[in-house]
Amino acid sequence: MIAVLAAHAVPDGRAQDISTALTIGAVSNALSSTLADFNNAITTAGEAIKGAGNSLQANAQNVIRDIDRVFGKNVNLTFDRMDAQQQALYRDAQRLTQQIRQATIDIASKTAAEARKTIYEADIIAYNALYSLPCRSQAARIVYLQPDRIRIGRDTAEVTLRGNFLSGPEDGIWIDGRKATVIARSATEIRAAVPREVAHGIASERSVGIRVELIDVKKSNLLLLCPSSRKKRTESLAVTLAPRRWVSLAGWIEPTSLVERTEGWSKQYESGADDNCDADRDITAQICEPSPWLVKSIDSFRITGKNGGGYAGPPSLSGDSCIKVPGRAKGKGYDRFPFGVKNCRGRGWTNWAMAYTVKTDDRITAGRHDFSEQAADQASWNIPYPAASTLREPRYRYALKANITMGDKTRVFEISDAQQLSGPISARLIDGTLTVSYDESIDN
Repeated sequence: MIAVLAAHAVPDGRAQDISTALTIGAVSNALSSTLADFNNAITTAGEAIKGAGNSLQANAQNVIRDIDRVFGKNVNLTFDRMDAQQQALYRDAQRLTQQIRQATIDIASKTAAEARKTIYEADIIAYNALYSLPCRSQAARIVYLQPDRIRIGRDTAEVTLRGNFLSGPEDGIWIDGRKATVIARSATEIRAAVPREVAHGIASERSVGIRVELIDVKKSNLLLLCPSSRKKRTESLAVTLAPRRWVSLAGWIEPTSLVERTEGWSKQYESGADDNCDADRDITAQICEPSPWLVKSIDSFRITGKNGGGYAGPPSLSGDSCIKVPGRAKGKGYDRFPFGVKNCRGRGWTNWAMAYTVKTDDRITAGRHDFSEQAADQASWNIPYPAASTLREPRYRYALKANITMGDKTRVFEISDAQQLSGPISARLIDGTLTVSYDESIDN
C-alpha cells in the first residue's frame, strides 16, 4: 500500500523506475548524497524556495533515520530478501531520491514556481514514506494548492489540493462558504470545482477562502495490533479569483486602391517634302508619353496624305509608354535632259493620323467598413474587409476602441494603423484581415 501511495505523488502521475539490484545501504547513501546536493542548491535560492526546501529536508532526513531503524546493520540486504515493509521503504527511498535530484535540477533551470512544485512533490513522497509505516499515526496535510489564481471564464474553474492522507469525506470542501463539488479525491489529491454562484459573484479580484475537511488517524502500538481512532478537523487556505473578462471592439477599416483611368489621345504627323526629288529618307516616328501615362491600345491609323513612293505604318507598341510608327518619304525622281537640265517628277512626303488610348492608375479611397465585436473570455479576433479581393495594391487605415470590462472595472484602449499597440491590445492588418489580440499574460 505504501508503494502505491508514493507512486501517486509523482507529478506526472506515473511511478518512477527503481532498481531492485541495489543494496539498502546503497539506496540510503544515494538519498543522503542527493539530499546534500539539494541543501547546497537552496542556500542561494529565494526565501520561497528555502521555505519549501526546509520541510523536504526534515522529512527526507527522517526517512534516512527510518531506514537505519528498520534495517539496522543489514546494509547489504537486497530487495529480494526483504519483507513487505522493508520493500515498501526501499521503493519509497528510491523514488524520493529521484524526486529530490529533479528538484535540485529545477532550482537551477526552471522558474521558482516550477521548482517549488517539484520540491513539494518530493516532500509528499517523503511524508508518505514516513507515516505509512505500521502503527504510525497519519496526520492529513495539504502541501500546496494549484492554481493559486483563477481568471473566471479563462481558466478552468477548479482547484487542486496536493498533500498526504487526504482521503476524507467525499463532499468535505467549501469554497467561499459554499459547498464545492469534489471532482476527484485520493490520498494525495483533491480536485474541486469552484461553485457557480461563487464564480458568477466575483466583481473584482479577491482572495477566496477554502475550507477542507480532513481526517487524522491516530494509531497506538498495542501488542502490534495498532488500534486506531479517527478524528475530523478542517484546514483552511485561499485562492485568488479574478472576474470574467468582457471585451467589446468598435472601429473601422478604410483602404485605398489603385483604379485605372483611361483617356483617348490622337497624333497627326506630316513628314514634309524635300527639295530633292531623289530623296529617300526614313521617317520612322517614336511617340512616347510622359509618366505616369502608359499606352493601353492603338485604336486606329490612317494615311492622310502621300506623294511619291513612301509609306507609313503599321504602328506597334514599343515598351509600356511608346508607339513606334515605321515610315519613309521618297520622291518621284527627275526627268533628265541634255546640258544638265532636269525636271522634277514630284517631291515625296507621307502624312498620317493615329488614335490611341492611354492609361494611368489613380489611388482612390474605397468604402469604409465599420465593425463591432463583443465577447467574453476571447483573446483574438479576425475582422476581414469585405471587398478585399477586389482591391488592387490596397493600403489600409484602421482605428478601433477596445473596452475591457472585468467585474466592476472597465478600461479603454485605442489603437490604429499609426499605433498598433496599447496596453494588452495589439493589432495588425495582413491581406485584408485585421487581427486584434489580447495579451492574457498581462491580464490583471
